[in-house]
Amino acid sequence: MKERKIALFDMDGVLVDYHDHLEYCMKRLMSPTEKNLNIFSNKKRPDYLEARRQLIISQPDWWTGLPSIRSGIRLLHICKSMGFEIAILTKGPTKSTVAWSAKVEWIKKNLGFLPTMIVTTDKSLVYGRVLVDDYSDYVLGWLEYRPRGLALMPRNKETLKIKHKNIMTYSTNYLSEPFFKQPEILNALKEAYKR
Repeated sequence: MKERKIALFDMDGVLVDYHDHLEYCMKRLMSPTEKNLNIFSNKKRPDYLEARRQLIISQPDWWTGLPSIRSGIRLLHICKSMGFEIAILTKGPTKSTVAWSAKVEWIKKNLGFLPTMIVTTDKSLVYGRVLVDDYSDYVLGWLEYRPRGLALMPRNKETLKIKHKNIMTYSTNYLSEPFFKQPEILNALKEAYKR
């Protein structure tokens, strides 16, 4: 049986600007006297902030209205044009299952086609030749079971700290460094497709 050539794409932080939009919505609900807290720090969020976050992400129209990340969508279309079968691999929020169907609606609206959708709580279980994700724990867990896999991560100060022979970072600055000027990414994808 022929092996399927699958490229897996995370949504939040790769295709969808979840973090910036959530931060914007959280700030809109702050009182004038409330101090600004980093909702994405590794520290446990105070209960009132977590309740506020849950209130926001429980709205179906919030998920469908999330802004897209052009560089991630461009990379997805490059993989598709190379012949990769595209699958969206997203972690399903356990407290807001409304997000699951809303993510499907977002994909249909913003990609122009509906690829395979995989909602999971453990990304390391899912097969693919390529994984595009912004979260290092998911990427490293996935690579642990795929020593020949290729992982692509959006380039930022956090992802540049990760040192692994199978991880490459790509520019998210769509206008100043489009993908055709990143031949190392294109070559790695061609190699992953051929093997």
